[in-house]
Amino acid sequence: MSGSFPIRARMINCDEGQPRCSRCVSKNQDCNYAHLGSAYNPFQYQLAIVAGSSSGSSPTIAGSEQSPPKEVLAAVDKTPQANKQLYEHYITAVSPILTGASKEDGLHHWDSAIRKFSHSHDYLYFIVLAFAALHSAIGSDHASIRQTYLDVALNHQNSALERFRPILSDINTDNCEPALTCAGLIVACSFAVPLATSKTDSNDRSQLQQLKRVVSLFDGVVKLYRMGWKTSPDSNISPFIRARVVALWSEEQPAPEAEASLGYLAQHVAQLLEDVSKRDMYILTIEKMKRTHRRLMWTPNAVTVVLFWPGMVPTRYFTALEAQEPIAMIILAHWAVCLHHCSQFFWIGGWGKWTVTTVAETLDEQWQRFLEWPKSQVA
Repeated sequence: MSGSFPIRARMINCDEGQPRCSRCVSKNQDCNYAHLGSAYNPFQYQLAIVAGSSSGSSPTIAGSEQSPPKEVLAAVDKTPQANKQLYEHYITAVSPILTGASKEDGLHHWDSAIRKFSHSHDYLYFIVLAFAALHSAIGSDHASIRQTYLDVALNHQNSALERFRPILSDINTDNCEPALTCAGLIVACSFAVPLATSKTDSNDRSQLQQLKRVVSLFDGVVKLYRMGWKTSPDSNISPFIRARVVALWSEEQPAPEAEASLGYLAQHVAQLLEDVSKRDMYILTIEKMKRTHRRLMWTPNAVTVVLFWPGMVPTRYFTALEAQEPIAMIILAHWAVCLHHCSQFFWIGGWGKWTVTTVAETLDEQWQRFLEWPKSQVA
């Protein structure tokens, strides 16, 4: 290029198209948009994954490289037509996954709520679009297409979170059910984002941090559910969950191997922990885990039963898990066995096996004896 005419750089207004502001990216300028007006950025981890997937150290992707087809590129546009196409993908491709699950599992109630409330509650509409885009990403064997759909999903997830946050301070009988549905889909999307990044298993242990964040999200979901229990709004989800919680304590069958493994861990906790408060917390958490395995013996592969457990345990457990305390990690590995048996759901995929393997690699030799059963279940 000729250097005769110096070009003045000009500031381009950010289009606030988080998590990647396309205008800032295209003009090669730093983006200073403060996400949702605060320092909090729920995309920090997801963006790290996306950046990693662009480097040479990323896992090899099956399938040949190709540019995204026009219909995929069109989905990036935030236009009513593009959104309509994604919503139709939910109806035609994702909805049958929910409605085709066991009636006992109750995922069809979530699908009914999505159809009923998504067009009148924008935060639910956008998280449905994100969920549909993640399904498309995970289903593709081509890195470029998967990356495009991942960007689409993160943009729609951002739109959902931006609209969902104010709702949380004003939950009432009119919005409790759509809010609960949205919260459940946020959890599902949090599971799915790393799976959408790569079709192959990754040894990146930072993904364990993502799983711990996903588990902690259930605290908010349970709070919304408890509001639904009290208000009984016009939908089937809260009554269904209420019935399932009641059934959880009665419809059980023995799970001898899981209970033996967890009982062995409980003996260790009872004998060696001097902190009474922490000891009681772990014993209670282990008991909740035993009940989850017994419940799964009655209803195998019931994903709703699996996802109840994080909402039943003491909040202090999440603190211990974040600190990577070995006992907390071992309990997580036992929960991951439950996830492993629900791998047929696209947003869970290989999380179960990967988590057990990563926990085993993370803990010292002295803790491996408590992981023998989880490792045998995912081998």
